Amino acid sequence: PPEGNKIAFRNLVRTDGHTLEFLCERKSRERLPDLVMSDLDDNDMVEFWSYGVDPGHTVPFTAVDSEKNCLRFTNNEFYAKSGYKKRRYHRQLSTTESGMNIALNSLPTKKTVSSTRWTSYCQSLCETLPVLYQFYGSSFTNARFLAYVSKQKVLDEMVNIFTFGGKKYKEHDVL
Repeated sequence: PPEGNKIAFRNLVRTDGHTLEFLCERKSRERLPDLVMSDLDDNDMVEFWSYGVDPGHTVPFTAVDSEKNCLRFTNNEFYAKSGYKKRRYHRQLSTTESGMNIALNSLPTKKTVSSTRWTSYCQSLCETLPVLYQFYGSSFTNARFLAYVSKQKVLDEMVNIFTFGGKKYKEHDVL
């Protein structure tokens, strides 16, 4: 909680039918001091790997050491391992098969500065809301949860690759 306030709970509970969130506040942590070379001794340097890291758009990270060993994880790997494209395809397929895309495309744009267009959008959305709720009901909360879990697994694997070589680089003995 912020200074002077001993209560962390913010009186806010959210749910999507599958998960339940209790929103709390926390005190800000003290920043850790920056690591400098004098903090490392000879024993640390034996187990220390120095990599230059380059984040990019198509490759979340590329790390190269002085011996030109390369660690890399691409966006395509991320999307394939997390199942993002497959879930997106199935969602689009079910939207098309149920005719929901017609209802979604009939909504006017919400990106406007005109108050009359905004009012028109809100009215159309309210009219379409029962159909939207019926289609995007409880089945999508489960899919969203599974997407979250698979994303966390892929992010853990990315960290594992970056720090230890992961499954991807173990057989090649990069590290």
